[in-house]
Amino acid sequence: MHRPFPGPLQRHLRPGSPEGAKRQGFLSPREEADAGTAEAAPEKEEARGRGFARRGAVNSCRVLGVVPVRLGSSRLPGKALLPAGGVPLFAHVARSLEKARLVDQVLVATDSEEVLEACRNLGLQGARTSSAHRTGSERCVEAAAPWDCRVVLDAQGDWPETRPEDIDRLVEVMLEEEAEVGTCVRPLADARRAADPNVVKVVGRADGRALYFSRAAIPYGKSGGEVSRLRHVGIYAFRKDVLDRLPSLPPCPAAEAEGLEQLRFLYSGIEIRLIEIDGDPWGIETREDYEEFLQRLELHE
Repeated sequence: MHRPFPGPLQRHLRPGSPEGAKRQGFLSPREEADAGTAEAAPEKEEARGRGFARRGAVNSCRVLGVVPVRLGSSRLPGKALLPAGGVPLFAHVARSLEKARLVDQVLVATDSEEVLEACRNLGLQGARTSSAHRTGSERCVEAAAPWDCRVVLDAQGDWPETRPEDIDRLVEVMLEEEAEVGTCVRPLADARRAADPNVVKVVGRADGRALYFSRAAIPYGKSGGEVSRLRHVGIYAFRKDVLDRLPSLPPCPAAEAEGLEQLRFLYSGIEIRLIEIDGDPWGIETREDYEEFLQRLELHE
């Protein structure tokens, strides 16, 4: 597959050990010794964001996966709980995080009692968060606050086709490069999709970092010929210290105009590493998107 960005993406993922952070295979000898004496993570139960009951030290893991979920979608109300293959839409994302080899702990962060009840029924760990959050990353900040970890994944609950192997690829680049923020991209050749404002486009720099995201069809083809484009895939990876900084970032006029929070990161000088993935997931924004996803799901079952 053509890769427009440089970086150590060709190296195979390392097989990890089965316990805790050691299973990722990225620990130094000293870290392995520390991991051997670290306090175990608590049993899965409903967490409560900043009000999470801590037992002694802050909960620790290497990579924390968070699925921020809200039911107040303006384009497709209640979409997180729409059925797909016998489970709610958001559960597909949570299960992919659980299957990823490099993710140690998974939380579903929400202010909805219905979503928390679904988590309990499915054996997923729910984290109750404030209803005041405007973005998924804000919800992730609260859910991840009690955790001492290196990387936090923000896997949006309306991207049910996100694959475990693509999650691992994103995490691997984050751990190796110590990037501030990472996210995934895919080539976009379909002119109809390029014109769709629900499909976010991205232009990258020569070093594999993001230059700009937009709902418009960027880059614009002045000559009218074929244009090579990339689309954004709805999963982020944050270095934990960077995630903790997000609430204090200044507002960004472009982010408000486009309705894209990642532009606020760029506006504040935070670099976003772009990782091209092999999977081909699509976000669920409309009823049509949902129906098309169900058709693809049926074909793969």
